[in-house]
Amino acid sequence: MKKILMFTAIAISSIANAQNVMTQDLLWQLGRVSGETLTPDGQNIIYGISNPNMEENRSERNLYSIPLSGGQPKQITTTKGTEYNVIKTPDGKMGYLYKGQLWEANWDGSDAKQLSQTQQDIDNVKFSPDGKWVMYTHDVKMDLSTQDRYPNLDKSSGEIIDNLMYRHWDKWEDGSYSHVFVSKVVNGTFTDGDDIMGSDHFDCPQKPDGGAEDLVWSPDSKYVVYVCKKLSGVNYAVSTNTDLYMWSSVTGNTTNLTQGMMGYDVQPTFSPDGKRIAWLSMDVNGYEADKSELLIYDFTTTRKVDLTKDWDYTITGGLTWGTDGKQIYFTTVIEGTEQLFSIMPAKDPENTTKKDIRQITNGVWDINAMIGISGNTMVVSRTDMNHAAELFTVDLSNGNMLPLTHTNETIYNSIKTSNVEKRWVKTTDGKQELVWVIYPPDFDANKKYPTLLYCQ
Repeated sequence: MKKILMFTAIAISSIANAQNVMTQDLLWQLGRVSGETLTPDGQNIIYGISNPNMEENRSERNLYSIPLSGGQPKQITTTKGTEYNVIKTPDGKMGYLYKGQLWEANWDGSDAKQLSQTQQDIDNVKFSPDGKWVMYTHDVKMDLSTQDRYPNLDKSSGEIIDNLMYRHWDKWEDGSYSHVFVSKVVNGTFTDGDDIMGSDHFDCPQKPDGGAEDLVWSPDSKYVVYVCKKLSGVNYAVSTNTDLYMWSSVTGNTTNLTQGMMGYDVQPTFSPDGKRIAWLSMDVNGYEADKSELLIYDFTTTRKVDLTKDWDYTITGGLTWGTDGKQIYFTTVIEGTEQLFSIMPAKDPENTTKKDIRQITNGVWDINAMIGISGNTMVVSRTDMNHAAELFTVDLSNGNMLPLTHTNETIYNSIKTSNVEKRWVKTTDGKQELVWVIYPPDFDANKKYPTLLYCQ
């Protein structure tokens, strides 16, 4: 893989004085767009917009619906707070998390009612495909706090740190661990379920960046596969060895699907028929920048196969099986941009080669997330150097993209944008290195400008 350089030229004084360029105040007026899911009929996309409030130091997120064919969006939630984690409930309606509990409404947002009745706030809710079970996560307090150890210091906010990891990036270890719970669905509702991780002092989703992609139901509703790094202290701090654990709802037993694989195993996703499971894997333990490969496990043959071992790129994420189970879609960084790709595993996965990989999109932008597939159309989130995330449709046959949402169009139409130029530069050792030049609005080649240089 080639090293990437980004070289940014910014006219600092011009930005400070002009009214027709992006400013920090305008930046905080942009709606933050993120996709949720497609409606069951595949005709509409549900997404959220978060609007920052500087005075209150908080954001307000509401849900919206827009036809997949395009048109006017419709706001479908208005309650104060954040609605997210949109899923289909066993009744075929829209489920979503709000204030720590799961709610259900029609797909137009009407007739909302609370479904879950759990004692603690829950997250990452997923119903089993047969609708009989639901899994979710919440924190379980397992370690003694300072106040537990010294009850007479009940007003103290101090923490006792005697080992790693006490912080992972921006996530502090507070003696609680996120666990996976499974509960029976009764008349469409559920209460507190069983902790399938038991007494484990470990987290799922993994810290600090794990989410709903860390846990998945099998298509037959008999198994839950979840990601976890079952290590503590210094061993946790120096290791990237996460594994995929498969819990059986029939026996209650848990098996390690990636036993003996010592690197980073994440994002499990079952094929539609449940006969295979795919995931991303790094090989070397402790090497956070290792190449991320696409692996597949066949439950019939019990063989694990690396589908991308001969391909010179690392997969960034978004694993999604096609509805027919013949293709797997994913994103990869190529020449400084993140694009959509697909791979068609051979009937015998060991015969899959890099010739079976196809780049679908190509442009000066990043595909940030895959939201859903309807027929031959995929909905994705896309950003570029001049625009925050918006939703686009992708024709999976030819890669053509059409804008679906226009949340911040009014602001963008009122400002001038930067020209972005791609260059290949010959290095001192005779190789080619990619450089991006980002010019300020109204750039004048006859003038000198302050610059920012970013190298990676």
